Amino acid sequence: MNIMKNFASSEMLINNNHVRIIKWHFLPDETTGKHEHEYDYVVLPTKTGELTIIDDNGITNFNLKLNEPYFRNKGIIHEIFYGGNDYMEFIEIEIK
Repeated sequence: MNIMKNFASSEMLINNNHVRIIKWHFLPDETTGKHEHEYDYVVLPTKTGELTIIDDNGITNFNLKLNEPYFRNKGIIHEIFYGGNDYMEFIEIEIK
């Protein structure tokens, strides 16, 4: 069976020797696709909403709150999915 995926859009804001900063924008039923983080990173939500994290541990719903950042270590492999009715955005800051 072939499942079509709609991918979220991303905009590279800064990419230098120290950081890579990406703005992610999701419409309903869009995903990042499965990926691995090669750097430690911080996510800064620019909107409150719920995302679904899909990884080897299963499926987890994760609530993001406007301007409440969180940190994750490099090496995480996951897919992020947005199943809401509006749109969702956040800024990802990778620390090189």
